Amino acid sequence: MRKFAIGNWKMNGNIASLKMLGEVQAAQTLSGVSVVICPPYPLLHAATLASNGSGVEIGAQSCHHLANGAHTGDVSSDLLADVGARYVIVGHSERRADHHESNSAVCAQFQSAKTAGLTPILCIGETQAERAAGRTIEVISAQLKASLPPQAQAFILAYEPIWAIGTGLIPSLDEIAQVHAFLAHQLAEICGSDSKISILYGGSVKASNAAQIFALPHVDGALVGGPALLPRIFALSSQHLAMPSNMSQKQPLPLFNQSPTDPKFVQNPYEFYEKTRVSGPFFYWQDYNLTCTTSHACVSALLRDRRLGREAPPHLRPQIAPHLCPFYEVEDHSLLEREASTHTRLRGLVLRAFTSRRIAALAPEIAALSHELAASLPKGDFDLLPNFAAKLPVIIIARLLGVPEDMAPQLLTWSRAMVGMYMANRSYESECAAANAAEDFSDFLCQYLKARVRAPKDDLISQLIAAEADGQRLSEDEMIATCILLLNAGHEATVHSIGNGVKVILENPDVRQSLAPPLIEGLVEEVLRFDPALHLFTRYAYEDIEIMEHIIPKDGQIALLLGAANRDPQVFNDAQSFCPTRTPKGHMSFGAGIHFCLGAPLARLELQIALPILFELHPTLTLAEPPKYGDMYHFHGLERLILTRR
Repeated sequence: MRKFAIGNWKMNGNIASLKMLGEVQAAQTLSGVSVVICPPYPLLHAATLASNGSGVEIGAQSCHHLANGAHTGDVSSDLLADVGARYVIVGHSERRADHHESNSAVCAQFQSAKTAGLTPILCIGETQAERAAGRTIEVISAQLKASLPPQAQAFILAYEPIWAIGTGLIPSLDEIAQVHAFLAHQLAEICGSDSKISILYGGSVKASNAAQIFALPHVDGALVGGPALLPRIFALSSQHLAMPSNMSQKQPLPLFNQSPTDPKFVQNPYEFYEKTRVSGPFFYWQDYNLTCTTSHACVSALLRDRRLGREAPPHLRPQIAPHLCPFYEVEDHSLLEREASTHTRLRGLVLRAFTSRRIAALAPEIAALSHELAASLPKGDFDLLPNFAAKLPVIIIARLLGVPEDMAPQLLTWSRAMVGMYMANRSYESECAAANAAEDFSDFLCQYLKARVRAPKDDLISQLIAAEADGQRLSEDEMIATCILLLNAGHEATVHSIGNGVKVILENPDVRQSLAPPLIEGLVEEVLRFDPALHLFTRYAYEDIEIMEHIIPKDGQIALLLGAANRDPQVFNDAQSFCPTRTPKGHMSFGAGIHFCLGAPLARLELQIALPILFELHPTLTLAEPPKYGDMYHFHGLERLILTRR
């Protein structure tokens, strides 16, 4: 795990009034030190920090926030992921007599953080009264046992004695050593001896004691700031926190050849992933001319690292062929392809329209449409994809946008043509089809935008037109690109997820009991982990980056293999098996960081509603022929799914 220092800010008033930003940025100049801000104030301020372009990583206390002594409510892990968080604090930090957080709630927050792709920082600690009564070990033992899921891995444990917060008192080295000896034993007992855990000490730590504390096994950080982040303290601690700066003498990457259009690979890419994983977290995929990683830890970290992005550096941007200009005129305005302040502005405006409340309100419509489509399935053998899996998401998106439902087939045609640009079997013909689709789709949406300007309605297009922040609005080109992105990305992924999900359920009939509440959420997350619709994302490095003893040079490109990360045995026990009751541990199917999938809440909702309804209406569904995946890598979905009723 990357070493970091963590600062716990206390503040009253607006974030803009803080004078400490300069100190944070100064601390960031230390080699290999990642500054994590843990603000005990509302998410709005966290979002402001995340979007200020400084690259500061945001954490937050999701258990409770004590601003001006008042309880200000929970912050969800999904929202933190949306503002670019890498870590989220859960647990008993700042526990007060009138603000006890139940251990079951802490456990739920831990699970929520992992599901959102965040690294949980589990806070434990005792009060002054508990310390005085000699109950430190008893109290933190109870907190650990109640808060940690069995075999929990890949998290940070923060021992933060409550009695030391705000008192100026510092735990002695003897106290820390006693606690540490207990924690090492207790964590091995609860989580297993091979679990990937880092321990962080706070409360606060004296810089003069840093060397002894960092010498303890598994210790990767310290709360060295308290109410202020002082460059002096960071400077004294940096020799223990910083990663090695020598980036030379690295081992050459293992080379692998594998055509992404090879029929055997198309049907089962996971065999190739496991073959490469044996050689380490990184390999060179010669067919793509790309460095790749199969490691869940690497994929998760690199997706959240602001030193990488989807947008190619200016001097590496290829010249666009004339026949592709219409396609890239749309892509150039898509928030999926933008970084830094442009991405922050676009995503912030889009989220004002594409709200969680609007998505949740679609549940009755999704249920009614699922019933209608399932009830009208053909008799005899039939293909589920065109009759159910493809229709559901495109009709819902059409309704969301405010586009007539009878346009759904045309929207589907445009979407399929455009996403062909991201497939390994791309050809000149498919490029022309994508460009034509982009042009026709844009012209169609342009007419609707003009109509909604004249006469707004209760639909997403009208909301996008009305969205405003700091006097800024989306341009017409940005609104068109956003609507196209929501259809293409959301529809394509959901179609494949429904198909892949039905396939794996039919192949594992004993899991059908998990289709009922409350188990359906776990089943959907396992479908998304086990056989995701998207397998590969690429990122450009904007500076030299070292991770797991590998260097990604500035301007280098790396492929993040999401499908492989989801089956990393370092994170998921029995990773090659479909197990809907497994403890959620943060799959990578929706990405992470600032590009975390906008449509994730809608996709989850559609799957959680549609799958139970399909099997409720047709309990005797079975495979009529072996399912076949389509030649569409880096997407991974079925070409057809022929079913019958027994």
